[in-house]
Amino acid sequence: MEKDKIDLVVVGAGAMGMCIAHDTAAAGYNVLVVDKEPHVGGIWKQNNYPNLRLQGLGNAWRCLSSAPTFHSSGEHSSEERYQPTAPEILAYIESLANHPRITIMLNTQYESVKPNQNLTNGRKRYIATVRNVNTREQNQIETTAVVLALGYDTHRAGKPFSPIDIGAVRNGAKIVHSANLRKGMVSQCENKTKDEAGLTYVVGAHKAALEILSTLDPQAQNVVWALRGHYVFLRAEAVEDMAKASSPIPWLAAKLQLLPGILTYKGLFGVAEAMMLNGGLGHQVGEPRTSAKCSFHGGVVSTDCMTHAKQFKQLLISDIRVSNAGVLNLIGKEPGKSTTVSPEDTVILCTGQRTDLSDTDYLQMVVDNSSEGRFVAMPYSIQACSSALYTTKLVIDYLDRKSSSLYESGKLRKALETIGQHVKQLDKKGDGTWAVAMSFSSGIQYQLAGSILTVRGDLATSYLWNCKNWYGRDLEVREALNQLSAPDYGGFWTALAFAGAIAAGFGMLRLIRA
Repeated sequence: MEKDKIDLVVVGAGAMGMCIAHDTAAAGYNVLVVDKEPHVGGIWKQNNYPNLRLQGLGNAWRCLSSAPTFHSSGEHSSEERYQPTAPEILAYIESLANHPRITIMLNTQYESVKPNQNLTNGRKRYIATVRNVNTREQNQIETTAVVLALGYDTHRAGKPFSPIDIGAVRNGAKIVHSANLRKGMVSQCENKTKDEAGLTYVVGAHKAALEILSTLDPQAQNVVWALRGHYVFLRAEAVEDMAKASSPIPWLAAKLQLLPGILTYKGLFGVAEAMMLNGGLGHQVGEPRTSAKCSFHGGVVSTDCMTHAKQFKQLLISDIRVSNAGVLNLIGKEPGKSTTVSPEDTVILCTGQRTDLSDTDYLQMVVDNSSEGRFVAMPYSIQACSSALYTTKLVIDYLDRKSSSLYESGKLRKALETIGQHVKQLDKKGDGTWAVAMSFSSGIQYQLAGSILTVRGDLATSYLWNCKNWYGRDLEVREALNQLSAPDYGGFWTALAFAGAIAAGFGMLRLIRA
């Protein structure tokens, strides 16, 4: 593909970036995807610990123009609730690169984008500057639009995050991040008996911890789950229940779905989590809630997985530190209490991923790249692929020169500025980085998502993914996007019915009095 024929540059070859690229290419545009890593796949390439699979909705885990093989063929193709494994998901992401209108440049760092004087169909053109990370050779690509698809957010994308310098542990203890854990390492933990020296500490309460624990025997005395405080997860069965409808969910029910997100955006984390737990939407683990900080980090976990994990011995910690002598200590919640990791012990750090951007830099990057042909793939939905569709809609409308009242008017950028200013206040209050990340994604979902695609509730739970005309089929992109963005008059008719019921009630009251 010639460089001057590029319509869209996508920065990031993870799930969101590849979904946007494939659907835009299927809509007839030439797409260049760049990624600084030597591979396609993002965090699904970096992680393959035992039992890693999608815990969310498998029927919605796709782009529009290409159905994954675990939908269209194979032994699980008839299981709409099937949760694909990590290798299946990675294979699907990699398959999205196979399109004649897509060019992939790996080992390539995106550096900047600047306006060009040229116009295409009345649209401003840009010069995107990229550099090969090995040869340091620089390339300049002319394009009409740029999408930064750098991951779901700062805390659920990027590279494995370790709260300690693993190399600083020098007493012989084996320390490994879950991203680097392989099945053989876990089987070594399983094969230890309670009489053998050495404990295995699974540290953290990310989804990885629960999935790794699900491969271990809770009766084993040598496995300890070390976690900090109180955590809340979405219950997988509740998410599946939302997606079982064969038609749009009632308008009022869709609005109620948004309530926990609205409360999270407002910083009312305790109220939001109480609503999730009391409404059967969530699980909790660890100690009772004792602070106002955000305890929900967006994980989706099944009841069986959570029940299994809770059977392990739990160690409540406040921090982990490496001493000057090179010994790892798990600092207890109670003052003066800590656990020293011995040379015979193994520690599995389930501490997630982080991007290179700080929360402040990320928020500013989002604002700066949300106008005039620049876009950021943001967390519009609870799953990456369905989130990508919102950016796909904005991009294709822009390239089609289809006016968007939200994007072209500058309302999107203005709304993002408002959301950014709001969540920065949470950071100043000391609510923590997770509060910023979760408040930001909640604000995006309840303030902006419905202005782009008008589906009721979260797009990942839409009934359309189960429809025979959608499930397992490659869809025509514009037709599907039009269906997802068709006007929804449910709110009007609900209000009208409510007003009619009130009027009828008053009428009956007057008749009774007469």
